[in-house]
Amino acid sequence: MKTPISWLKEFVDIDVTPEVLAENLVRLGFEVDEIIYQEKQVKNVVTVKILSVSKHPNADRLSVCEVDAGEHGVLQVVTNAKVEAGEYVPLALDGAVLSDGTVIKKGEVRGVLSNGMFCGGAELGITDDDYEGASRNDVLRLKGEFKTGESVLKAIGYDDVILDVSVTANRPDCNSVYKLAKEVALALGKEVKAPEIDYEIKAGGKVDDVVSVSVENSELCPRYMAAAVKNVKIFPSPKLIKKRLRAVGIRPINNIVDITNYVLIEIGQPMHAFDKRELSGDKIIVRCAKENEEIVTLDGKLNKLNPSMLVICNAEKPVAVAGIMGGEESGIKDDTAEVVLESAR
Repeated sequence: MKTPISWLKEFVDIDVTPEVLAENLVRLGFEVDEIIYQEKQVKNVVTVKILSVSKHPNADRLSVCEVDAGEHGVLQVVTNAKVEAGEYVPLALDGAVLSDGTVIKKGEVRGVLSNGMFCGGAELGITDDDYEGASRNDVLRLKGEFKTGESVLKAIGYDDVILDVSVTANRPDCNSVYKLAKEVALALGKEVKAPEIDYEIKAGGKVDDVVSVSVENSELCPRYMAAAVKNVKIFPSPKLIKKRLRAVGIRPINNIVDITNYVLIEIGQPMHAFDKRELSGDKIIVRCAKENEEIVTLDGKLNKLNPSMLVICNAEKPVAVAGIMGGEESGIKDDTAEVVLESAR
């Protein structure tokens, strides 16, 4: 389980290095497979300010830039990107290593010395979920003013440290950030802070007015709860949520899908969100699948079901495979306006 240390710190005061923290977790019986430093996914790529841009004397499509690289001095860089004086951009210096392992060397470009290469998000190994504009096929334009010469990933806040913890079969309770934070607190002799789960309902109404829930197999599903939200607007999640999901290997989708995944990772409670329009008959029925029933799941695959499988159904057919994956038809769409959230155990 990949766990950002910054996320753990929301629940416990960590005042030791990642290496010492890993050693303490090992003493408790956990395996720490890797300590991942996001900042180290590139080497020697720094923030620079473009001081001037002039035409290349031997190539119409190239420009020669003078840049302020902080402690590295004022450097000359040849580029084919359309950059302007005053912009802050990432520069891979001589000897830099990009996220894909490419090594950058200084050299002459059409007879003019270039001391490195301007970088886009792809070279840094980041996307728009990490920093706006990183997914464009262009040089990454940094917004605001930055200290020149420092690590660009550190400058944009992409510098978390992630523990890749192997949770053993006898400790499934630790498959969440909060539960692992309890173990960290024990290892360091610290207090643990409980998650903040207070909320306020601004409009009345009962979920029974939106959808009914019927559990036909209480042995496989002892408890199933649902809540409904109306007048939903679908948009990208806040940067922090997207950053943390990416850090643990989950691709951000939108605000509704992302919050269900965020809850799963933070406290270990699986959730799923349905587009209310796909719950025909305004019903959720928890039952075992019928022989030869089928469902197309969110990954686009057609799955054949059998009676040993627990499924979540509307009045007509399965809309999710319980505890595994939701159905494609009932997934959240760009125009979804009414959402039914499920939480089960």
